[in-house]
Amino acid sequence: MLDARIMWNVATDPRSGVLYLLAATALLAWPLGRRLRRGPLGVVFVAVAGAVLAATASTPYPHFSAARVQVYLAAWTRTDLLTGFAGDAERLANIALLLPLALLATLLWRRPVAVVLGCTLFSFAIEGWQAFAGGRAADPVDVIHNTAGAALGAVLALTVLAATGRRRSNRRRPEFRQESLGHSIRAKAQLADLASGLVMTR
Repeated sequence: MLDARIMWNVATDPRSGVLYLLAATALLAWPLGRRLRRGPLGVVFVAVAGAVLAATASTPYPHFSAARVQVYLAAWTRTDLLTGFAGDAERLANIALLLPLALLATLLWRRPVAVVLGCTLFSFAIEGWQAFAGGRAADPVDVIHNTAGAALGAVLALTVLAATGRRRSNRRRPEFRQESLGHSIRAKAQLADLASGLVMTR
């Protein structure tokens, strides 16, 4: 999915559509992010998703072929897909590719399993598009590394959410204790009034 030389050639060739996708992302990030009703984090999420699409779905010389898609699908039957996991810079880059997207999505919707599954399907579709459009090598290994990065991003998001949740609970504890103490004092006063009322009736 990611190759430094191919990425540079694609990014610097106006026929690839990278510049158009980035321009569209810049224009749509704010309105689409606002429609998510998640504040600035939604805007950043749309911007990152657009950048990922620009980096992976564009090609300067498309020559469409369904036969390459069949080759890509058949490659999933290989037994060496996990061999050399994260063994070179390109595979590490594929791990990093969807990490920020999954992190932001988990922070936004707090559904890590759905986020990782969505990122996996997203990566699978991108690789299928690359196979169909041509100009890039579509490889199931890239999907595996993208999924690993998405899982890592979701774990990091859950860690952030857990840490912020503990801080909020620590801030609320003194107020909760004070409120509980107030309830206890009021309850004791009501019991005392009830007891005194019973004594007077006797």
